[in-house]
Amino acid sequence: MGIIPVAGHYRIPNLISSFKKNFPRVQLSLWERQCCELLDMLNNYDIDAAFVHQLCDNNHMHCIPLVTDYMVILTNNSHPLASKKTVSLEELQDEDFIIPPPTSGYNHDFQEACHKANFKPRIILTCSSVKTIIGLVREGIGIAALPSGVSFMDWGFGTKNLILTPKINSTIYLVTKNKDLFPTLREFIRFTARWSKKQTNADHFKFIPVKLTIAGRKLKPQAAEMNE
Repeated sequence: MGIIPVAGHYRIPNLISSFKKNFPRVQLSLWERQCCELLDMLNNYDIDAAFVHQLCDNNHMHCIPLVTDYMVILTNNSHPLASKKTVSLEELQDEDFIIPPPTSGYNHDFQEACHKANFKPRIILTCSSVKTIIGLVREGIGIAALPSGVSFMDWGFGTKNLILTPKINSTIYLVTKNKDLFPTLREFIRFTARWSKKQTNADHFKFIPVKLTIAGRKLKPQAAEMNE
């Protein structure tokens, strides 16, 4: 089974855990890759299912939508845009971007949105690690376009999240072949469909409060407004 690197920021681990509790004898192997790589692996029968957020034009695929998110712009606190709450794509034409690699669906979605806004983003770095991207933004190397469920998990220490307009939405799906499915995979698909119906989009953004201290001083996370 393939998963995209950001799957852990949503409730995908809860889905897998719930399935394992109901079917303890089923052995699962997880392969973490970018979206395009997982779709290729699925087409080549290297994996049986994948959690992705970019769909391919393939009539032989079965898709179950799980959660819809939107992209935000992440800057460090000293960036000129950090005083704003929202920012338009047109305002970002001269910015340096750090984004996921070309094999990521988020890279594709962001560049496509920029193309519709009649400019090509100035990408200075691509990186598959979200934590590294956030760290580079915090150091002022550039700004990032990330899904809100990922970006807001940074709690705002040294960074600022800006709502992006127009909104760039993306949905995470469970994708499988729609034929030649073995019984265990069919059961996982049915289980996922039932699990998904019980979830609301807000369930995927229920963060666990944390207490952090620096030099004995308690820090409070930056309040973040999450819109469905």
